[in-house]
Amino acid sequence: MDLAAMLEGRKVDLRSLTDSIDTKGAAGRFFFNVMAGLVAAERELILERTMAGLAAAKRAGKIGGRKPSMTPAKLDAACKLLDAGQPPKDVASAVGVSVATLYRHCPASEREGKHENKQIHRCNLHRPGVVWRRCQLGQRRH
Repeated sequence: MDLAAMLEGRKVDLRSLTDSIDTKGAAGRFFFNVMAGLVAAERELILERTMAGLAAAKRAGKIGGRKPSMTPAKLDAACKLLDAGQPPKDVASAVGVSVATLYRHCPASEREGKHENKQIHRCNLHRPGVVWRRCQLGQRRH
C-alpha cells in the first residue's frame, strides 16, 4: 500500500509484462491496491500465527533453539580427562565437541579447582549451557 501511494504521488505508472498489470488505468490501479492489501493481510496473519505458536510452546514448557552439544555426562567425562592431564584438543575430539565448546564449559580458571560440584548453568538470559560458579553478570547460580 505504501508503494502504491508513493508511486501515485510521484506520478509513476507501473506496467507488469508478465502479470498484465497496468496502473495507468483505473482497473490496473484497483487490482494493484487489492493485491497490496491481500499481501499486507497475509503478512499480519503469518505474524499472528507465529506469535500464537510461540506462546503455546512457552506454555508447554518448550525452549526454542538448538540443543546444547555439551551434556552433563560429556561434561563429567571431559573434566575427568582434563584432570588426568589430556590435552584439550584430544579431550574435545574424544567427547565429541569442538575445542571452543570445551573451553566454554570448562574454562582454564575453573579447571584448577574441583569439578564434582559444578552444574550446567541454565540461565537463558545470560549464556545458556555455560558452566560457571557464578554467571557472567555476577548473579548467583540459577
